[in-house]
Amino acid sequence: MKKLIFGDIHCRKIWKDIIRTENPDHVIFLGDYISTHEVITDEDEFINLLEILEYKENNSSMVTLLRGNHDLEPFHNEMDSYFCHPYSGGFSSQYLRESKDRFSKLTQWIYIDEKNKIIFSHAGISKIWMKYYEIESIFDINNLPLVCQEMGFTCGTDFFDNNGRSPYQPPTWIRPDTLYEVAIPEYTQVIGHTRLKDDNIKCIRCLNNEEMWLCDTLPNQYLTIENDDFIIKNI
Repeated sequence: MKKLIFGDIHCRKIWKDIIRTENPDHVIFLGDYISTHEVITDEDEFINLLEILEYKENNSSMVTLLRGNHDLEPFHNEMDSYFCHPYSGGFSSQYLRESKDRFSKLTQWIYIDEKNKIIFSHAGISKIWMKYYEIESIFDINNLPLVCQEMGFTCGTDFFDNNGRSPYQPPTWIRPDTLYEVAIPEYTQVIGHTRLKDDNIKCIRCLNNEEMWLCDTLPNQYLTIENDDFIIKNI
């Protein structure tokens, strides 16, 4: 069994070549499909997003699409900012606003490999966040709707911060240096979201001794899990 894990895509098309090379059994995208950091046109960004969504539709059982903070920007006006930060525009954002039901159906907040005790998410799961919002089980997280305003997640509380360093931040926004202290026990976490200075995947032991794999490293590296072994691969 081979799992292929992509960090933040940010409009890059390199995922296609990697999939052809690896021929995986399961592909997990950690989110942030839009909002490029490189010289990519709005049209190419839009086409790449459509191709990722179509890839999921055509390979539903072997592809998992997780939600990143940038993917939630188009819904900012109707969604509490606790799960996102302000919308930035572009063809892809307009399309997501118009296709909210499709995006909601094809994506999820987290993926849980219960057999191997691994959780995949965009930024990581804080036990403080779960306790504050009375989320009793990690298996309840994917039941949270794409639009969460009715849950009372609001800006302006004394613990809110714009950089993701509060332990109350959700699985789309918390930063590794905070997650290191408040990661939920008994699970390895595989995350993207935070770009590493050397663009190399890192494995860190949290305070509770659980592993945290930092994978926002495209286009430099990607991660596979083969026969339960974590393997870092260079592009």
